[in-house]
Amino acid sequence: MNKYVLIVDCGNTNTSIGVFKENKLYSRIDIPSSIDAINGSLSRMLNFKKKLLLDDEELTGGLISSVVPSLNKAIITLLKEAFGKSIPIMDNTYFFDIKMDVNNPNEVGGDLLADAIAGKKLFDAPTLIIDLGTITKLIVLDKNKKFIGTSFFPGVETCLKSMKEKTALLPEISLNKRPKKFLGNNTVDAMQSGLYYGTLGLIKYSSIMVDDMFEGKVNKILTGGNSILFKNDANEFIIDENLVLKGIYLIYLDNIGK
Repeated sequence: MNKYVLIVDCGNTNTSIGVFKENKLYSRIDIPSSIDAINGSLSRMLNFKKKLLLDDEELTGGLISSVVPSLNKAIITLLKEAFGKSIPIMDNTYFFDIKMDVNNPNEVGGDLLADAIAGKKLFDAPTLIIDLGTITKLIVLDKNKKFIGTSFFPGVETCLKSMKEKTALLPEISLNKRPKKFLGNNTVDAMQSGLYYGTLGLIKYSSIMVDDMFEGKVNKILTGGNSILFKNDANEFIIDENLVLKGIYLIYLDNIGK
């Protein structure tokens, strides 16, 4: 048998679609989170499905976590056309197997919940998770694996876009590798260096702050689309680019897949 589950993380920048088999992430595909990109991705999804030899009859279920409600209908339609089944959207009626010390649990986004639940179930506590996405999110679980709070910071891509949009002369650039030097000798190098080492400083100082909170060993995970950039400089962190997908899958198991 070749049974599988579809797990979807619709974020502000990209929508990631993961195929889980035998409780493990088997493969994933990323689509830009825009209505045009999603509506135009059917042939790509069918090729993805064909390459993995996925049969509609073997699809046992799935779950979508979305922080972009305007894209929900398009994602459901894409998956229905590609795989022949409707995949539900996760909402606050689902059971989330984690205690939270927050003012309003309904405000906690699906990506934060997925990170926290994956952190709880896959790692020892206390735990620091830093998710380097459109928004950089810091998530802390205490010694009892309770979600005790979070902190937000503009992500790498958000900062790059802001520098271009809020200035007259700075160019549009990308950051896809570690800068060779701390100080740049031209505009592009200076922008890339500032963003890389500024984000690295956030990662490292957050690590120090959480270490101080618990006066001992803290398990630290770096995830999100930009996490792999920092693997050589944030070596106290475990790098897991797929933590959100794994967390959504765990939520699926707790609610649908038993």
